[in-house]
Amino acid sequence: MFAYRLAWKLGRIDVDEMLNEISPSQFAEWIAAHNLGLNEESWLQAGTIAATIHNEIQSALHSYAGKQMPEKSIQSPADYNPYAGRTKRKKRYNAQSIQTAKRLMLQRYGAK
Repeated sequence: MFAYRLAWKLGRIDVDEMLNEISPSQFAEWIAAHNLGLNEESWLQAGTIAATIHNEIQSALHSYAGKQMPEKSIQSPADYNPYAGRTKRKKRYNAQSIQTAKRLMLQRYGAK
């Protein structure tokens, strides 16, 4: 299932072709990177939950005080997302870019 999510994230249609372009160790590294939490979608989910809780509590407090909740106190999921505001660039990954990422990861974290 991870291969399909990776293909979708990389903008690939043919999952088998993508898997043929990378080695099993490279695929394992993608899984490891995913497991380390390098996934912005989970921030959106967490932000949605946090914003909903914040907005409901603020709404209840203002309602209890007989006041209307000011619009500036309404939170959005982006308010809880450290990646929000960054411009996303559409990237097309190939074997060379994956090799470069692997080399950089090995330089930073060392080989095991």
